[in-house]
Amino acid sequence: MLQPARNGGVSTVGLSIEKERDPAAPTPAEELDHLPSAASRQLASEIAEAAPTPMLCCFVGPSGTGKTGLSERVHALSSRRDAPLVHLDLASVPGPLTTSAIFGHVRGAFTDARERRAGALVSAHRGTLVLDEITKASIEAQHALLRVLDHATFQPTGSDREVRVDVRLVALTSEPLSLAVKSGRLIADLRFRLKEFVFSIPPLSERIEDVAAVVSVALRRHAPFFGYDRPPNFSEAALRDIVGRPLHGNHRQVDGIVQRALARARGARFIEALHLPAPDKDEICTESPRDRFLRDFAEGLPSAHGPVGSGARYYNVDRSTFRRWRDNTTSQMTALAGRRPGGASARHL
Repeated sequence: MLQPARNGGVSTVGLSIEKERDPAAPTPAEELDHLPSAASRQLASEIAEAAPTPMLCCFVGPSGTGKTGLSERVHALSSRRDAPLVHLDLASVPGPLTTSAIFGHVRGAFTDARERRAGALVSAHRGTLVLDEITKASIEAQHALLRVLDHATFQPTGSDREVRVDVRLVALTSEPLSLAVKSGRLIADLRFRLKEFVFSIPPLSERIEDVAAVVSVALRRHAPFFGYDRPPNFSEAALRDIVGRPLHGNHRQVDGIVQRALARARGARFIEALHLPAPDKDEICTESPRDRFLRDFAEGLPSAHGPVGSGARYYNVDRSTFRRWRDNTTSQMTALAGRRPGGASARHL
Protein backbone atom coordinates (compact mmCIF):
# COMPACT_ATOMS: atom_id res chain seq x y z
CA MET A 1 0.00 0.00 0.00
CA LEU A 2 1.09 3.55 -0.60
CA GLN A 3 2.51 5.81 2.05
CA PRO A 4 0.61 9.12 2.00
CA ALA A 5 2.49 12.27 1.13
CA ARG A 6 2.93 14.54 4.13
CA ASN A 7 3.21 17.85 2.30
CA GLY A 8 -0.39 18.89 2.90
CA GLY A 9 -1.75 17.40 -0.33
CA VAL A 10 -1.67 18.28 -3.99
CA SER A 11 -1.19 21.81 -5.23
CA THR A 12 -3.40 22.44 -8.25
CA VAL A 13 -3.22 25.46 -10.53
CA GLY A 14 -6.73 26.89 -10.65
CA LEU A 15 -9.79 26.63 -8.42
CA SER A 16 -10.42 23.31 -6.68
CA ILE A 17 -12.89 22.15 -4.02
CA GLU A 18 -11.54 19.85 -1.29
CA LYS A 19 -14.16 17.54 0.22
CA GLU A 20 -13.93 15.54 3.39
CA ARG A 21 -13.85 11.83 2.64
CA ASP A 22 -13.89 8.49 4.39
CA PRO A 23 -10.25 8.01 5.45
CA ALA A 24 -10.61 4.27 4.73
CA ALA A 25 -11.64 4.87 1.11
CA PRO A 26 -8.87 4.42 -1.46
CA THR A 27 -7.34 7.63 -2.75
CA PRO A 28 -6.95 8.05 -6.53
CA ALA A 29 -3.30 7.04 -6.10
CA GLU A 30 -4.34 3.84 -4.29
CA GLU A 31 -7.15 2.81 -6.65
CA LEU A 32 -4.76 0.73 -8.77
CA ASP A 33 -4.16 -1.55 -5.76
CA HIS A 34 -7.78 -2.71 -6.02
CA LEU A 35 -7.94 -3.46 -9.77
CA PRO A 36 -7.57 -7.18 -10.60
CA SER A 37 -7.04 -7.22 -14.38
CA ALA A 38 -3.73 -8.41 -15.80
CA ALA A 39 -3.23 -5.02 -17.46
CA SER A 40 -3.69 -3.19 -14.15
CA ARG A 41 -1.40 -5.55 -12.26
CA GLN A 42 1.27 -5.08 -14.94
CA LEU A 43 0.85 -1.32 -14.75
CA ALA A 44 1.26 -1.39 -10.96
CA SER A 45 4.48 -3.38 -11.36
CA GLU A 46 5.87 -0.99 -13.97
CA ILE A 47 5.06 2.09 -11.85
CA ALA A 48 6.76 0.47 -8.84
CA GLU A 49 9.86 0.05 -11.02
CA ALA A 50 9.83 3.60 -12.39
CA ALA A 51 8.74 5.64 -9.36
CA PRO A 52 11.98 5.44 -7.30
CA THR A 53 14.07 6.66 -10.26
CA PRO A 54 14.56 10.32 -11.21
CA MET A 55 13.39 9.67 -14.77
CA LEU A 56 10.50 11.40 -16.48
CA CYS A 57 7.24 9.39 -16.59
CA CYS A 58 4.50 9.80 -19.18
CA PHE A 59 0.98 8.34 -18.97
CA VAL A 60 -0.89 8.01 -22.27
CA GLY A 61 -4.54 7.00 -22.26
CA PRO A 62 -8.11 8.04 -22.97
CA SER A 63 -9.81 10.66 -20.85
CA GLY A 64 -11.15 9.36 -17.55
CA THR A 65 -8.75 6.43 -17.11
CA GLY A 66 -7.24 7.81 -13.90
CA LYS A 67 -3.99 9.27 -15.19
CA THR A 68 -3.94 11.96 -12.49
CA GLY A 69 -4.22 9.35 -9.74
CA LEU A 70 -1.41 7.37 -11.35
CA SER A 71 0.82 10.46 -11.38
CA GLU A 72 0.11 10.87 -7.66
CA ARG A 73 1.09 7.23 -7.22
CA VAL A 74 4.48 7.89 -8.85
CA HIS A 75 5.05 10.76 -6.42
CA ALA A 76 3.94 8.73 -3.37
CA LEU A 77 6.31 5.87 -4.24
CA SER A 78 9.29 8.16 -4.87
CA SER A 79 11.87 9.65 -2.53
CA ARG A 80 10.14 13.04 -3.10
CA ARG A 81 6.90 11.94 -1.39
CA ASP A 82 7.31 14.50 1.44
CA ALA A 83 7.99 17.38 -0.98
CA PRO A 84 5.42 19.35 -3.04
CA LEU A 85 3.28 17.68 -5.68
CA VAL A 86 2.06 20.31 -8.15
CA HIS A 87 -0.50 19.59 -10.87
CA LEU A 88 -0.79 21.95 -13.84
CA ASP A 89 -3.67 21.36 -16.27
CA LEU A 90 -2.37 22.80 -19.53
CA ALA A 91 -5.73 22.23 -21.25
CA SER A 92 -7.18 24.98 -19.04
CA VAL A 93 -4.39 27.47 -19.84
CA PRO A 94 -4.55 29.48 -23.10
CA GLY A 95 -1.73 28.32 -25.38
CA PRO A 96 0.39 31.51 -25.32
CA LEU A 97 0.26 31.57 -21.50
CA THR A 98 1.52 28.03 -20.92
CA THR A 99 5.12 29.28 -20.85
CA SER A 100 4.29 31.71 -18.05
CA ALA A 101 2.25 29.10 -16.16
CA ILE A 102 5.16 26.65 -16.16
CA PHE A 103 8.17 28.95 -15.87
CA GLY A 104 6.69 32.08 -14.30
CA HIS A 105 7.28 35.65 -15.41
CA VAL A 106 8.65 38.94 -14.20
CA ARG A 107 6.61 42.10 -13.85
CA GLY A 108 6.05 43.76 -17.21
CA ALA A 109 6.96 40.64 -19.22
CA PHE A 110 3.72 41.09 -21.18
CA THR A 111 0.68 43.36 -21.14
CA ASP A 112 -1.15 41.80 -18.19
CA ALA A 113 1.96 40.91 -16.17
CA ARG A 114 1.35 43.43 -13.39
CA GLU A 115 3.32 41.45 -10.82
CA ARG A 116 5.94 38.73 -10.66
CA ARG A 117 4.73 35.12 -10.79
CA ALA A 118 6.88 32.19 -9.70
CA GLY A 119 5.37 29.50 -11.96
CA ALA A 120 4.72 25.79 -11.44
CA LEU A 121 8.36 24.71 -11.65
CA VAL A 122 9.38 26.87 -8.71
CA SER A 123 6.32 25.75 -6.74
CA ALA A 124 7.34 22.12 -7.28
CA HIS A 125 11.03 22.60 -6.35
CA ARG A 126 12.44 19.40 -4.80
CA GLY A 127 9.13 17.68 -5.54
CA THR A 128 7.09 16.53 -8.53
CA LEU A 129 5.45 18.58 -11.28
CA VAL A 130 2.60 16.91 -13.19
CA LEU A 131 1.93 18.46 -16.60
CA ASP A 132 -1.54 17.39 -17.65
CA GLU A 133 -2.21 17.32 -21.42
CA ILE A 134 1.43 18.01 -22.26
CA THR A 135 0.64 18.39 -25.98
CA LYS A 136 -1.31 21.58 -25.15
CA ALA A 137 1.93 23.34 -24.14
CA SER A 138 3.17 25.93 -26.61
CA ILE A 139 6.14 24.97 -28.79
CA GLU A 140 8.16 27.63 -26.97
CA ALA A 141 7.34 26.03 -23.62
CA GLN A 142 8.25 22.58 -24.93
CA HIS A 143 11.71 23.76 -25.99
CA ALA A 144 12.20 25.36 -22.59
CA LEU A 145 11.17 22.10 -20.91
CA LEU A 146 13.93 20.31 -22.79
CA ARG A 147 16.42 22.68 -21.19
CA VAL A 148 14.99 21.88 -17.75
CA LEU A 149 15.34 18.16 -18.47
CA ASP A 150 18.89 18.52 -19.80
CA HIS A 151 20.33 21.19 -17.50
CA ALA A 152 17.81 21.70 -14.64
CA THR A 153 17.72 25.44 -15.41
CA PHE A 154 15.25 27.85 -17.03
CA GLN A 155 14.56 31.54 -17.52
CA PRO A 156 11.24 33.03 -16.34
CA THR A 157 9.36 34.84 -19.10
CA GLY A 158 10.81 38.32 -19.57
CA SER A 159 13.92 37.61 -17.48
CA ASP A 160 17.53 36.99 -18.46
CA ARG A 161 18.27 35.33 -15.10
CA GLU A 162 18.89 31.59 -14.97
CA VAL A 163 16.95 29.72 -12.27
CA ARG A 164 18.12 26.30 -11.13
CA VAL A 165 15.41 23.86 -10.10
CA ASP A 166 15.24 20.29 -8.80
CA VAL A 167 11.99 18.77 -10.05
CA ARG A 168 10.73 15.35 -11.16
CA LEU A 169 8.43 15.72 -14.18
CA VAL A 170 5.40 13.54 -14.92
CA ALA A 171 3.47 14.13 -18.15
CA LEU A 172 -0.11 13.11 -18.96
CA THR A 173 -1.82 13.05 -22.35
CA SER A 174 -4.90 11.57 -23.96
CA GLU A 175 -3.30 11.84 -27.40
CA PRO A 176 -0.85 9.22 -28.76
CA LEU A 177 2.59 10.84 -28.83
CA SER A 178 3.31 9.84 -32.42
CA LEU A 179 0.10 11.51 -33.63
CA ALA A 180 0.92 14.66 -31.66
CA VAL A 181 4.32 14.85 -33.35
CA LYS A 182 2.81 14.32 -36.82
CA SER A 183 0.23 17.04 -36.20
CA GLY A 184 2.91 19.49 -34.99
CA ARG A 185 1.56 19.74 -31.44
CA LEU A 186 4.60 18.01 -29.91
CA ILE A 187 8.24 18.49 -30.83
CA ALA A 188 10.06 15.26 -31.66
CA ASP A 189 12.92 15.83 -29.19
CA LEU A 190 10.46 16.12 -26.30
CA ARG A 191 8.69 12.96 -27.43
CA PHE A 192 11.96 11.04 -27.10
CA ARG A 193 12.36 12.29 -23.54
CA LEU A 194 8.73 11.46 -22.70
CA LYS A 195 9.41 7.85 -23.71
CA GLU A 196 11.93 7.30 -20.88
CA PHE A 197 9.09 5.66 -18.95
CA VAL A 198 5.87 5.71 -20.98
CA PHE A 199 2.76 3.92 -19.73
CA SER A 200 -0.15 3.19 -22.07
CA ILE A 201 -3.44 3.03 -20.12
CA PRO A 202 -6.07 0.80 -21.77
CA PRO A 203 -9.68 2.02 -21.73
CA LEU A 204 -11.91 0.46 -19.11
CA SER A 205 -13.84 -1.38 -21.85
CA GLU A 206 -10.70 -3.45 -22.43
CA ARG A 207 -10.46 -4.23 -18.69
CA ILE A 208 -13.99 -5.49 -18.02
CA GLU A 209 -12.76 -7.44 -15.00
CA ASP A 210 -11.85 -4.09 -13.38
CA VAL A 211 -15.36 -2.62 -13.59
CA ALA A 212 -16.67 -4.18 -10.38
CA ALA A 213 -13.62 -2.90 -8.48
CA VAL A 214 -14.01 0.60 -9.93
CA VAL A 215 -17.66 0.57 -8.81
CA SER A 216 -16.64 -0.60 -5.32
CA VAL A 217 -14.02 2.13 -4.97
CA ALA A 218 -16.52 4.77 -6.13
CA LEU A 219 -19.09 3.52 -3.59
CA ARG A 220 -16.58 3.72 -0.74
CA ARG A 221 -15.45 7.16 -1.86
CA HIS A 222 -18.88 8.79 -2.27
CA ALA A 223 -21.32 6.95 0.04
CA PRO A 224 -20.59 9.20 3.08
CA PHE A 225 -21.71 12.28 1.13
CA PHE A 226 -25.12 10.67 0.58
CA GLY A 227 -25.77 9.86 4.24
CA TYR A 228 -24.40 6.32 4.37
CA ASP A 229 -22.43 5.20 7.41
CA ARG A 230 -21.08 2.35 5.29
CA PRO A 231 -21.23 1.75 1.52
CA PRO A 232 -24.34 -0.03 0.20
CA ASN A 233 -24.14 -3.25 -1.80
CA PHE A 234 -24.37 -3.24 -5.58
CA SER A 235 -26.71 -5.85 -7.07
CA GLU A 236 -25.52 -8.18 -9.83
CA ALA A 237 -28.18 -6.77 -12.18
CA ALA A 238 -26.93 -3.21 -11.60
CA LEU A 239 -23.34 -4.29 -12.22
CA ARG A 240 -24.32 -6.09 -15.45
CA ASP A 241 -26.08 -2.90 -16.57
CA ILE A 242 -22.88 -0.87 -16.13
CA VAL A 243 -20.68 -3.51 -17.76
CA GLY A 244 -23.03 -3.52 -20.77
CA ARG A 245 -22.58 0.20 -21.42
CA PRO A 246 -19.89 1.46 -23.84
CA LEU A 247 -18.04 3.22 -20.96
CA HIS A 248 -16.30 5.67 -23.27
CA GLY A 249 -15.84 7.90 -20.22
CA ASN A 250 -13.95 5.13 -18.41
CA HIS A 251 -13.46 5.46 -14.61
CA ARG A 252 -14.91 8.98 -14.62
CA GLN A 253 -18.14 7.77 -16.26
CA VAL A 254 -18.53 4.93 -13.73
CA ASP A 255 -17.87 7.40 -10.92
CA GLY A 256 -20.69 9.61 -12.19
CA ILE A 257 -23.09 6.69 -12.57
CA VAL A 258 -22.39 5.57 -8.99
CA GLN A 259 -22.96 9.05 -7.58
CA ARG A 260 -26.27 9.43 -9.39
CA ALA A 261 -27.33 5.94 -8.23
CA LEU A 262 -26.52 6.83 -4.62
CA ALA A 263 -28.62 9.97 -4.91
CA ARG A 264 -31.59 8.01 -6.31
CA ALA A 265 -31.26 5.11 -3.83
CA ARG A 266 -32.04 7.45 -0.89
CA GLY A 267 -30.28 5.34 1.72
CA ALA A 268 -31.24 1.89 0.39
CA ARG A 269 -28.82 -0.85 1.42
CA PHE A 270 -28.83 -2.33 -2.10
CA ILE A 271 -28.21 -0.38 -5.30
CA GLU A 272 -30.46 -1.97 -7.92
CA ALA A 273 -30.57 -1.47 -11.69
CA LEU A 274 -33.63 0.78 -11.28
CA HIS A 275 -31.45 3.23 -9.32
CA LEU A 276 -29.04 3.68 -12.21
CA PRO A 277 -29.44 6.69 -14.50
CA ALA A 278 -30.66 5.97 -18.01
CA PRO A 279 -27.83 5.86 -20.55
CA ASP A 280 -27.13 9.23 -22.14
CA LYS A 281 -27.56 9.52 -25.88
CA ASP A 282 -23.79 9.57 -26.34
CA GLU A 283 -23.58 6.26 -24.43
CA ILE A 284 -25.70 4.54 -27.07
CA CYS A 285 -23.54 3.45 -29.98
CA THR A 286 -25.35 3.69 -33.34
CA GLU A 287 -22.43 2.95 -35.67
CA SER A 288 -21.51 -0.58 -36.69
CA PRO A 289 -18.65 -2.40 -34.93
CA ARG A 290 -16.67 -2.32 -38.18
CA ASP A 291 -17.08 1.47 -38.57
CA ARG A 292 -16.16 2.02 -34.93
CA PHE A 293 -13.05 -0.14 -35.38
CA LEU A 294 -11.92 1.86 -38.43
CA ARG A 295 -12.40 5.15 -36.58
CA ASP A 296 -10.53 3.90 -33.53
CA PHE A 297 -7.74 2.47 -35.71
CA ALA A 298 -7.26 5.81 -37.48
CA GLU A 299 -7.06 7.57 -34.09
CA GLY A 300 -4.44 5.10 -32.86
CA LEU A 301 -6.55 3.83 -29.95
CA PRO A 302 -5.27 0.73 -28.13
CA SER A 303 -8.63 -1.00 -28.59
CA ALA A 304 -7.98 -1.27 -32.33
CA HIS A 305 -4.21 -1.89 -32.18
CA GLY A 306 -4.00 -4.16 -29.14
CA PRO A 307 -4.30 -7.89 -28.42
CA VAL A 308 -6.83 -9.96 -30.36
CA GLY A 309 -8.72 -11.15 -27.28
CA SER A 310 -9.38 -7.71 -25.76
CA GLY A 311 -10.13 -6.21 -29.19
CA ALA A 312 -12.69 -8.90 -29.99
CA ARG A 313 -14.45 -8.32 -26.65
CA TYR A 314 -14.42 -4.54 -27.10
CA TYR A 315 -16.03 -4.65 -30.58
CA ASN A 316 -18.23 -7.65 -29.70
CA VAL A 317 -16.97 -9.81 -32.56
CA ASP A 318 -15.18 -13.16 -32.67
CA ARG A 319 -11.39 -13.31 -32.52
CA SER A 320 -10.91 -14.25 -36.17
CA THR A 321 -13.02 -11.27 -37.32
CA PHE A 322 -11.05 -8.80 -35.21
CA ARG A 323 -7.73 -10.32 -36.36
CA ARG A 324 -8.80 -9.98 -40.00
CA TRP A 325 -9.90 -6.35 -39.49
CA ARG A 326 -6.68 -5.42 -37.73
CA ASP A 327 -4.30 -7.22 -40.11
CA ASN A 328 -6.05 -6.04 -43.29
CA THR A 329 -6.26 -2.43 -42.13
CA THR A 330 -2.62 -2.45 -41.02
CA SER A 331 -1.55 -3.79 -44.43
CA GLN A 332 -3.61 -1.18 -46.26
CA MET A 333 -2.24 1.67 -44.13
CA THR A 334 1.34 0.42 -44.53
CA ALA A 335 0.94 0.19 -48.30
CA LEU A 336 -0.56 3.68 -48.41
CA ALA A 337 2.24 5.09 -46.24
CA GLY A 338 4.84 3.53 -48.52
CA ARG A 339 3.50 5.55 -51.44
CA ARG A 340 3.83 8.84 -49.53
CA PRO A 341 6.99 10.92 -49.21
CA GLY A 342 8.83 9.74 -46.13
CA GLY A 343 6.76 6.54 -45.81
CA ALA A 344 4.96 7.47 -42.58
CA SER A 345 4.23 4.47 -40.42
CA ALA A 346 0.70 3.38 -39.66
CA ARG A 347 1.61 2.34 -36.12
CA HIS A 348 0.98 4.58 -33.16
CA LEU A 349 2.32 4.61 -29.65
